[in-house]
Amino acid sequence: MCQLLGSNGQGGLGLPRVRIADWPEIRLRLAKTSASSSSLAALQQFAAWMPMFKMNLMGLQFHGGNSKEPGPFSENVKAICSRARQDGILETIAYSCPFRGKGYDFTRPEEQQQYAEFLQWIIEQGAHGIEVDYEQCPT
Repeated sequence: MCQLLGSNGQGGLGLPRVRIADWPEIRLRLAKTSASSSSLAALQQFAAWMPMFKMNLMGLQFHGGNSKEPGPFSENVKAICSRARQDGILETIAYSCPFRGKGYDFTRPEEQQQYAEFLQWIIEQGAHGIEVDYEQCPT
């Protein structure tokens, strides 16, 4: 569209009357970023940038040091997921790792329940899905 901008002869900008037919070949186009180490302002700017480049699926990754204390990740997931669709992002997905630092011990039923509740909380914030990252999985 920027290539079509021109002067309208009265000192302003003008666009010729056109019809643009453009669509991506791939329905979901993902861009991931850290929701642990990025500020909310940076994440909001990233989300605002994405539709301009036809990216419509935002991945919010957990990069924190302790899975049981997600810190900024939780705050950012809550802020971004609740607004993303209004701002042009089709879907948001959180990437969670249950094993970082003093992570969850899935041999203990109470910790299985805690993690399930955390994943449910993510969905309640507006995330459309969760990818569980098994990096650092104890063997």
